[in-house]
Parts: sequence; C-alpha cells; structure tokens
Amino acid sequence: RVDAKPIKQALSLWASKWVNTFTQHLKTHLLGKLADLSTFMDRVNTGLDMSVPYGDLTGLVDIMTHIHAVRSRSDVEEMFGPLKRVVNLLRKHQISVPDDSLRVLEEAPAKWTQLKKKTSMTKDRVGNQQAQQTEKILADTDIFLKKANQFRTTFLERAPFRYSIGVDSAYKKLDEYHILLVEIEAEEQALTKLQILFEISVPENTKLKECRHDLQYLKIVWDLCALVDYQFIEWKKTAWKNVNTEFLSDETKKMLMQVRGLPKITRDWDVFAGLEGA
Repeated sequence: RVDAKPIKQALSLWASKWVNTFTQHLKTHLLGKLADLSTFMDRVNTGLDMSVPYGDLTGLVDIMTHIHAVRSRSDVEEMFGPLKRVVNLLRKHQISVPDDSLRVLEEAPAKWTQLKKKTSMTKDRVGNQQAQQTEKILADTDIFLKKANQFRTTFLERAPFRYSIGVDSAYKKLDEYHILLVEIEAEEQALTKLQILFEISVPENTKLKECRHDLQYLKIVWDLCALVDYQFIEWKKTAWKNVNTEFLSDETKKMLMQVRGLPKITRDWDVFAGLEGA
C-alpha cells in the first residue's frame, strides 16, 4: 500500500505558494492602478482650476493638455468593475487591502464623473482662446507644409542619389541631411502635438517621412558601395601570380546578388545603377 500523504502535503504546499504569489501580484497590480488613477485625477483636477489670461499660450496649452488627458482616458470607466472583482478575490483569500485604497476605489466613479463635467466646463471657459489659437496653429501649419515641401524638393536635388559623388562625399551628405531632418522633424512633432491638443484635423503630410525613408535606403546602398570599393581595392593588391580567378568570380557574384537584393525603391536611383555596374 502506497502512502500518498507526503505527496498530498507537497502538492498542497506547492499550490499554496502559487496562490500566494498570484494574489500578491493581484494586490500589487490593484494598488498600483488605484494609486495611478488617484494621482491622475488629482493632477488634472488641480490643473483645470488654472486661470488663463488672454495671450498666455503656455497656460492655454497646459489647460488643453489636461482636457486632452481626460478625453483620451476612455479606459477609466472600464477599470472600476474589474478592480472591484480583484478586491473580492483578495478578500476570499484573506488578503487585506489598505483602507485608503478601498476608499479611492469607492469614490473613483463619482470623482471621474465630476472630473468629466469639470473638463467640459473648462473647455467652454477657454473656448474663445482656443478658437484664436486654432487659427494661429492652422496658419503655422500652412507655413510648415510649404517648408516641408521645399525641404523634399531640395532633398531630391542634393541628397546623394548620384553614384559619381563618391563614398566619402555621400557619407558627408547623409550626415548633413540626417541632422537637418532631425531638426525639421522636431518642428513637425511640436506642431502635431498642438494640433492634437486643440483638436485640429489636417491632412497628413508625407514629405518628411519620404525623406527619412530615402535617407535610410541611401545609407544601405552607400554602405554596400563602400564595401564593394574596399573589396576591389584589396583585390588589386594581390600579385598576379596569386590571383584565384574562380574565387574572385564567386565573390563578385555574391556581391552582385547583394546589390540586386537591395530594396526595389533604390533601383531607380543612379547610385544603384553605378553600384550594379561597378
């Protein structure tokens, strides 16, 4: 007869450890969610009380940031039910939850409803200033679109698309346009942030993205150009009597396969044609 008692005790101990691990994880998750929610609502509630004098763009942006934060938190109302179920589950396993956290959960639905009402009232309060700033942002957007279009035109004219420029000059151009792109992309990001905050819908401008994609592909092509140049320079150092024609032929075919494996977008570029013919 087999004594199963030790096995049962071991299984019970193992199960208890996993139950404890899981419930502690749930408790940590619950307390973290409630702390974050409480901090968020308190911060926004305080922020919405700010007065914004006419012409105070910084203050207006701060207010609009709080308004946008509330509007973008569609998940809040969906949190309450699951969090309450977590509390009940923890109680079932005799895991205590701090009274402060329980109070936050109990008061949260009403506080969230009040916060949404306050957000709507605040939006009405700054409505005129928002409208004025919206006009300015739209004007700035038009100016920036022209700037982006011009940047794209200049990029196509001056970026290293031609093979004759050579590897060294190409890398200098790539670095130069990377820096310029970072600067104008930062302008775009700042403008996009304002458009989102002030609920302005504008058509997406793809000019800078096209430049960024082209720049990345140009870097890939010129890296391969540099590799091919280096390889041929090294091979030319080989004494004629030591040349292994079969090896060189195989290696050349491998490099040609690499060239032809470049992204399709690069095949219309002069640098691709020059590399392929090298």
